[in-house]
Amino acid sequence: MSAFRYQAVEVNGAPVKGVIEAEDRKAALQLLGKRGLFPSLLEAADAFGHATVAVNEIKNPEDARIRFSPRIRRKEVTAFTREMGTLLAAAIPIPQALEGLGEQEENPAVKGVVLQISEAVRKGVALSTAMEGHPRVFSQLYVSMVRVGEEAGVLPKVMTDLADLLEHEDEVRSEVVAAVSYPIFVLGFGVLTVTVLLTVVLPRLFSMLQEMLPV
Repeated sequence: MSAFRYQAVEVNGAPVKGVIEAEDRKAALQLLGKRGLFPSLLEAADAFGHATVAVNEIKNPEDARIRFSPRIRRKEVTAFTREMGTLLAAAIPIPQALEGLGEQEENPAVKGVVLQISEAVRKGVALSTAMEGHPRVFSQLYVSMVRVGEEAGVLPKVMTDLADLLEHEDEVRSEVVAAVSYPIFVLGFGVLTVTVLLTVVLPRLFSMLQEMLPV
């Protein structure tokens, strides 16, 4: 058994890190997946949990957020990630998968990024490295997870896990927006009701009372 040091995020987005024992990197990645963790770093470690090779860690919390270019919507990157995972699972080579997705993409911004990555991969650049050249689209967390998948030989699974993570973030965001929107709606409706009472209903009521009273 070998020891591996990892950094990962839970389904709720909370960062975690630790040491796990497994036969190899692929087995370690599978164990983390069973625990519901999405690793952004996975490296061999010694008996004390210290890394045996130097790596680039995510030190800035802002870098761990999955962010997107203003011209590229979240759901478009989620769809790309999901489709990429499906194509890779079907044994489609990475360059062909990227080129196919890029050609059928309707958003020019997404199409341009995907085709640029495809061209870089065809020249021998790793997928994670090519994505790293587009930091406004792919965060360090995203790139790190792809790199882990490449190194462990389970890139199709990692792309699927990434799509799951993105979709979960969308669901959480929608729930938060809904939870915040309802009180705002109730407050706004209350203010509107009071305004109508003070400016319309009460003046008319006073006018009617004055007409009913004897002069």
